Amino acid sequence: MSCFFLTGCVLGSMKPFFTPDLVVDTPELYGTWAYEKTVEPNDKSYVVLAPGKITLVDDSGIPGDSKLTFFKVGDQLFVDLF
Repeated sequence: MSCFFLTGCVLGSMKPFFTPDLVVDTPELYGTWAYEKTVEPNDKSYVVLAPGKITLVDDSGIPGDSKLTFFKVGDQLFVDLF
């Protein structure tokens, strides 16, 4: 997931990529995520992950919300944004 956020490339789906039996809860990922100040000292953007929701906040403090669902296929974790 970080590869999408770090590059600024987040693609949302029009239809779910998962079936209900594949949905998983990932409380270990919930919370606020941001660049380390040593990596991007001037970047004030951050991401907030909550159950069923992602909020991307840009450098100006403007938030953008999307719905999200984590799901697993085998041992691989995926996220569907819509």
